[in-house]
Amino acid sequence: MTRSRSRFPSLFLALAVTAAPGLLRASEFSPPSRVIEVVVYRQQALVTREARLTLPPGDHRVVLKEIPSVADPNSVRVTGAGTGGITLGGVEVRQEFRPPNLTPEYRDLEKELQDLSRQLAALDDRQKSISALREFLASLKASAGQESSKDLMTKGFAVESWQKAFVFLSERLDGLSGDEREMNAKRKDLGEKIQVVRLKLSQIASQGGIQRSSAEILVSAPRGGEMALRATYLAGNSTWAPLYDARLDPAAGGVEIVWQTQVAQSTGEDWKDVKVVLSTTRPAAGIDLPSLATVRLVPVVPVPQGASAPRVAREAQKSIEEMDVITSGAAADFRRAQGGFIGVNTPPPAPLEMEEAQAGRREVAVTFDLPGKLDIPSDGQPHKHQVASRRMEGKVEYHAVPRLVPAVYLVAKVKLPGEIPLLPGRVQHYVGVDLVGSSWMVDRAAGEEFPLSFGPDDRLKAERKQVQRNVDHKGKDDEIDYRFVTTLENHLAKDAAIELKDRIPVSADERITVTLDEEGTTSGFTTNPNEPGILTWKVTVPKAGKKEISLRYRVRAPRNLPVAGME
Repeated sequence: MTRSRSRFPSLFLALAVTAAPGLLRASEFSPPSRVIEVVVYRQQALVTREARLTLPPGDHRVVLKEIPSVADPNSVRVTGAGTGGITLGGVEVRQEFRPPNLTPEYRDLEKELQDLSRQLAALDDRQKSISALREFLASLKASAGQESSKDLMTKGFAVESWQKAFVFLSERLDGLSGDEREMNAKRKDLGEKIQVVRLKLSQIASQGGIQRSSAEILVSAPRGGEMALRATYLAGNSTWAPLYDARLDPAAGGVEIVWQTQVAQSTGEDWKDVKVVLSTTRPAAGIDLPSLATVRLVPVVPVPQGASAPRVAREAQKSIEEMDVITSGAAADFRRAQGGFIGVNTPPPAPLEMEEAQAGRREVAVTFDLPGKLDIPSDGQPHKHQVASRRMEGKVEYHAVPRLVPAVYLVAKVKLPGEIPLLPGRVQHYVGVDLVGSSWMVDRAAGEEFPLSFGPDDRLKAERKQVQRNVDHKGKDDEIDYRFVTTLENHLAKDAAIELKDRIPVSADERITVTLDEEGTTSGFTTNPNEPGILTWKVTVPKAGKKEISLRYRVRAPRNLPVAGME
């Protein structure tokens, strides 16, 4: 075993410098320690390891071992509590490199491999026995046939004894075949397990030794006494991510947000029976104030209007069309994910209540204390726990963008209550008991109002058609006259208020002009300066009725100027 030292200044309460000569007389203690609390950040975890011990009078060196290699040595801090005037002095962090076969994990894997190998050897021995027994029974069956033939010649045909012998031998041979099939399945399973264990052993051995750290603390106990030492350190390979369920009550319009978390860690130490706290801060992100750099403007070489210009225009138009296809395809996948409502004739049993985390707001962070003591092994796998649930009043609306998708979407506008924000994470959307799709939650602040989509409602339809495209030559320019009609249909048992969005192109060149024909366009639309070219109508469609929305505009440009995004 080799060690590499890194010395750190005294932390917390320091011993007097005059105590240094006493270190030569210091006794050393290595008490068992365990992880008692973990604060998990988005990319790291602050781990607290505790040891309890009784010290005799004098100066001592207490060693807390098994700090994982992913822990940052510079982050190690030590605190303590005790009786008899015990004080803490300097702290040293030592790194230890051990051969793989000395680690508990490696020894456990070797033991598992030996056990699996013994099971496989037992199967091989059984296979040899079955092969020998099959050969013996086959020879008996053959000899039985020969003896029967002799008896037939000398004593006559003894049907009953001949049949009994062959039935017995055939049944035994069939039983051996069944045993072999079961053994082959077991052999395959054992072979796969042995391969996995060997890969794990190879992975550990390839590291060239297992690194661990230990914190060595100088302790002065003039009268002796009991004490508890706690070492905290930042460990990488730890993370948590939120998951959400958004459930819409279609009758009341309310939405319930259920917040879960996935905690994963591969620090090299299992967290067993520990208190787990989730934090929204990011210690690894850095906190230095950014510096604003000077920007200098330089001229840009324009795109030539020669032979390459049409190609540029075609590629730009193709990109626009592909973006629309991708958007509409994603919306179609989302629409196909919806299911039918499930009828229930009997009252369902009362749902089980899940204990939730205790949420708290600090100056710069939100924390969630997960209930109870948890076990989170160092396997890198996500472990789910419920964090919180919020019921929000919702305003149900219908939205349509038929330029992209010929459907009408069910949307609930909600306001997040309390002081707890929503962090980015995957959301599963339910209408009643039906899962209709999933989306991605962006950052939402407490008190913020935002929409939640619950997918297309097949009882409402939106179809957009181009009904006119006329080209008029005006001098050296061409003017194209477009007209589109969107038909909204309502098959609900009530009137439906639908927000419809459509668009006209926006000129980015002084040679191109776009004119909205307000006489040929359905009135009542609104525009938003933040969304140039987007027109929004709020239309009420009566039950079992239809409404048509017209959009008409003209685009004028030089005849030989290729223009992208015309349609």
